[in-house]
Amino acid sequence: MVPATAADYTLNIPDGLKAYIVSPEALATDPLLAAIREHFAAAKRPQGDFDTLFEALGVAQAKGLLSPPIDFKAQREALGENGAARQAEVETFAKSLKARGDIDDGEFGELMSLAPMAAGVRLVEKLRKMGNQPSGVAPPPAAADNPASAAQAEAKAMARDPRYGKDSAFTKAADAAWQKAYA
Repeated sequence: MVPATAADYTLNIPDGLKAYIVSPEALATDPLLAAIREHFAAAKRPQGDFDTLFEALGVAQAKGLLSPPIDFKAQREALGENGAARQAEVETFAKSLKARGDIDDGEFGELMSLAPMAAGVRLVEKLRKMGNQPSGVAPPPAAADNPASAAQAEAKAMARDPRYGKDSAFTKAADAAWQKAYA
């Protein structure tokens, strides 16, 4: 039997896939499911074909080909009694970075994707702590403090000089400065 409209395709979810469903309400507005229903309706495919599609997904799940669903409650509980607050702090941090223009939309999405996961929350917390400490990596010395850097800067300037390649004496001196600076 071919349902009259896309909305008339009944979703019969195999038991193995039920854990992947957030809520029945979410299915009502799910754009992927709507697109699948519209495709089946446009192709005038019977309800049985629609059921077979989800049976195949159930087989894929049973064979371990689908990632297991995330247990968001367990993730929050893994953070301790203030897990919800810690997750909210990661979200607030991400939103503040986005509002200040420190991160773009893609980076914001990636950072927000860490908030529901216990390991993601712990990672952001560690990185924030590390940001408040010296990195242990010394910045390179300023050219004035480092004779090699000063010589390299001078050699680079000479190589960019308009006389380089046109004035043989200047070019020879620039090449010698370059060799000395980068020996």
